[in-house]
Parts: sequence; structure tokens; C-alpha cells
Amino acid sequence: MKKVYLICLFVIINLIFAVLLIDKQNKITALLYDLQKLQESKDLLTQKVKNLNFLLQKEKQLSGIQSFAKEKLHMKPISIQEAKTLTTATVS
Repeated sequence: MKKVYLICLFVIINLIFAVLLIDKQNKITALLYDLQKLQESKDLLTQKVKNLNFLLQKEKQLSGIQSFAKEKLHMKPISIQEAKTLTTATVS
């Protein structure tokens, strides 16, 4: 009778370990899936940052600023002499 009890106990313990192992594998799989989604989001955000930095550098270029000032703001370039005249007129 004791042998049957020990065999049943052994089988039950093994089943419990098998269930726990399957649960552990399911949790690991779910975490790896979440990790993959987060890495894809990180890669997407990194690409967006690169694109924004490129656009920022493009907007900071002097030629772009000059063409914007001429075309959109209808500004005209002035000579150094005109600039000196303007600064001395405002100081006086």
C-alpha cells in the first residue's frame, strides 16, 4: 500500500513540475514578444529622431535661411556701408 502511495505522490509531483515548467515557458514567450515589440518601437523612434535631426540641420543651413528670407519675407541683401549707416543712425 505504501508503494502505491509513493508512486502516486511521485506522479503528482512530476505533473506539478510539468505544469510549472509549461507556465514558465509561456511567461518567457510572452516577455520575449513584448521585448520584440519594444525593440521595434525603439527602432522606429530612433529613425524618427534621425529624420528630425536631418530636417533640423537642413533648416539651419545658411543657404536655406537666405532663400527663405528672399522668397518668403521679400528681404533684400544690404551692403556693409548700409549696415554701418543703419547702426550709426540708431545710436545717435
